[in-house]
Amino acid sequence: MENIAVMILRTERQKLQSSLDQAIADCKELRVQVRSLDDAITQLENKGSDVASVAATPQKTLRELILDVLSNTHQGMTPAEIAKTISDGGRETGNTTVSSLLSRFKKNGWVWKRSGKWYVKRNENEEGPDEKPPEPPESNDVEDTTSYQSSTSDGRVLS
Repeated sequence: MENIAVMILRTERQKLQSSLDQAIADCKELRVQVRSLDDAITQLENKGSDVASVAATPQKTLRELILDVLSNTHQGMTPAEIAKTISDGGRETGNTTVSSLLSRFKKNGWVWKRSGKWYVKRNENEEGPDEKPPEPPESNDVEDTTSYQSSTSDGRVLS
């Protein structure tokens, strides 16, 4: 059995690693935004385009892309599926980056997770991963043969 000091240090290390992963994801996102601005500057300088045409076609952030992908499915998706969908669309990203951003989205209440799949929260009343089927009524020595099933506000049946 590990001693308490080792357990505390491992927990602290996990917290730091999570913070580092998030910082790396944030840096990658900032790098993409800088490249996008560099491309816009180059387009304005070399092609003589006007500012309105460049501004009219902004590149979506990775955060926006992830939320868009999740918004277009009711099936839920794993981080690998989300990363592949985004990469197939021309924006390279990896599972770790997507996972890190999804964790942040969950803290903000934008998404929820069940059985390894992530879902976008579609409304304020959606309860997310803590949804539980209703409790059966108290039995008074009478056998209840009713089957209980729960569904989300958008009609998805939970098992």
